[in-house]
Amino acid sequence: EVDTTGLRGVTLHINSQQVQTSSQGDTRIYTLHHGRPALATIVANVASRYGFALVPEGQARYFLDLKQVVPDGGACIEGFDAFGEGASYTTSVLTFGLFPAVSGHCLVVRAELSASINGEKVLLAEFVSNAGRVNVIAAFHEVDSYQVSVDPFDEEKGIEASFGGLFNTMIREGAFD
Repeated sequence: EVDTTGLRGVTLHINSQQVQTSSQGDTRIYTLHHGRPALATIVANVASRYGFALVPEGQARYFLDLKQVVPDGGACIEGFDAFGEGASYTTSVLTFGLFPAVSGHCLVVRAELSASINGEKVLLAEFVSNAGRVNVIAAFHEVDSYQVSVDPFDEEKGIEASFGGLFNTMIREGAFD
């Protein structure tokens, strides 16, 4: 979506040491399958695809501090918020049977971008993206469990999409100019 040609050679250091990976919504705690090391790898892969040169902190011009990578508890998918309404199953009028609940989660990524200006680290802005989504079609006992109802591979792809949305927003807003 954005022109990344100007990012070649832009040095970036990514810090994921303090990233939050769980969220609470509707009296439930939603925890990612992926921990800090896996998140660091995912964001590094996405940043490399955008053309950033990933470097140690002492060599970087820009610093991305990950603050939060969390599932949102199903709030982003309107019309499918079965979790939020406490509904675990829908009833079929035609078959008088039960169908699995359908819902989804947005994967929210929140990060602070800083720059090295005159040798000092200066906060530029905080950015948020929830572009990544995972769909959930859960069986009877799985509806309330994020860990059981969300596939780790799907979660990884959703996290990648959210990081892509985060970088797109940063580039559109001129953060690296």
